[in-house]
Amino acid sequence: MPADITQPYVYISLQYTWREAQIHCRELHTDLAIVRNQEENRLIQQLIPAGTVAYIGLFRDPYAWSDRSNSSFRNWAWNQPDVLGECVALLESRRWKTEVCSNPKPFICYRSEVVTKRQILRLKVKSGLNGNDPDLKTAILAEIQRRLQKLGEMNVTRLEWREAADGRTRAQ
Repeated sequence: MPADITQPYVYISLQYTWREAQIHCRELHTDLAIVRNQEENRLIQQLIPAGTVAYIGLFRDPYAWSDRSNSSFRNWAWNQPDVLGECVALLESRRWKTEVCSNPKPFICYRSEVVTKRQILRLKVKSGLNGNDPDLKTAILAEIQRRLQKLGEMNVTRLEWREAADGRTRAQ
């Protein structure tokens, strides 16, 4: 499944502490998002649902990026940064605020390189329905896509069925 090469950022709706979010991003992507300019800030903001506050990779040390890069770009909300939190989250207004790192929130990861993955998934569906019914196959692929997105895999660009040599249908 090829990744979307135009979008280096991934919105994760799971509610994690800042440190858990950092671990998640480092395991599955590259790191928590760094923001080097207003355009990157805008790209990230477009991924976040209205009314949501999401962690980015900035934290107080004094303020440093999670991946240790040196972007000096800052976009603080009014009266920020304050002394109440050590981690930074992006607001709906595209401005940043400090947050207590132990408060679970959604977060933004980034990918420094585009990775193309191809994975074959074998399913065994027990049903009285016809397994070759196009509507059933479409519904199954839609549910797989929904579950992948919930896990943060927003950039899955193609899921498809594959016909095996024995005539059985397989999802790919």
